[in-house]
Amino acid sequence: MAHAAMGFLRRAEYRHAEAQAEFETAIAFDRNNAWAVRQLGNVFMFTGRPEPCIASAEKAIKLSPRDGFTYMMLGKCHLLLGDVDEAMPLLRKAQALIPGYWGIHLKLAGALGLQGEIEEARAALAELVRLRPDLNSVARVRNIPYYRNPQFQVLHDRTVIQGLRNAGFPEEVVTQQ
Repeated sequence: MAHAAMGFLRRAEYRHAEAQAEFETAIAFDRNNAWAVRQLGNVFMFTGRPEPCIASAEKAIKLSPRDGFTYMMLGKCHLLLGDVDEAMPLLRKAQALIPGYWGIHLKLAGALGLQGEIEEARAALAELVRLRPDLNSVARVRNIPYYRNPQFQVLHDRTVIQGLRNAGFPEEVVTQQ
């Protein structure tokens, strides 16, 4: 668990290569550590590598089938690859498991916007802003610190951000009243 904790710290510091090594070490010690497996997937995702993220997420789901965050990550990776039809049921499952988490509403809004389900995307955006009033524009979503990796940002802009734009999400920062 110490290696998993160190991996999480390194990921939070954007030291992704070191984070990956720590999570891989943690998994080598305990291949059933679903949290470490999921966190390794996050490293892959946030560095713009959704394919290995999918493999990690699928393994983590086998180890912990009620972890909504893993379903969300798996759905987002499929979304980043442009496979909205594969992403939607995973994102819906995540929403059922973690309905109060802002991140699921962001990903759902993006996916729904890409599908042309504009009213439902807007409802997801309203819930996102209710849960996280500071994330009230494309600019603010793009400024989430762990979304700044250039490889990730290209995929994220092409999918999630485009879906938000399709749904009419404001482009610029909206000042809080």
